[in-house]
Order: sequence, then C-alpha cells, then structure tokens
Amino acid sequence: TLINNLRYAYNIVKEHAEIEKLKQKDKYDRHTTDRRYSEGDLVWVAIPTRQIGENLIAGKLQPHYQGPCRLIKQLTPSTFTVLRINDNVQLGAT
Repeated sequence: TLINNLRYAYNIVKEHAEIEKLKQKDKYDRHTTDRRYSEGDLVWVAIPTRQIGENLIAGKLQPHYQGPCRLIKQLTPSTFTVLRINDNVQLGAT
C-alpha cells in the first residue's frame, strides 16, 4: 500500500542521513586537534575583526593577535579570564 511504501522510503532516507552524518563527523574530526588549556598557561589572544555594514575592518597591517597573555581563571572547560602580561590588563573571558 501507499502508506507502507512511504514508511519504507522514510526509513531508508533516515538511515542514509544518519550514515552521511557520521561520515561528515569523521571527516571533520580527522582535521581537528584537541587543545587543552589550564590556568597559568601563556597564550596569544585573537583580535576579532569588526564589521561595519558589509565591510570587515581589520587593517592589513594591524596585528591579528595580542599577547603574551596568561590564563588566570577557568570559567568553563573552554572559557578563561585572560590577563595581558605586558600591562596587566584583564581582557575578560575568551
């Protein structure tokens, strides 16, 4: 019947979607690295570009990172309060 055919087709599509999802995850995971930081580590902090309208403002000759900085307090597993060492300015959570 039509309803059985639709259920069958739906289940096949669902299985294929799950297989493709796992393939994409595997491909993504091959090119990532697990970075673990802890309090006291020295890091460089990325300076985000600003967007004004459709234009990104960063300046070719402007630095893209600031540092060295020290991680002073862990707020979540991937968020820290950061202190810039040169002038003891706290950069907030990054």
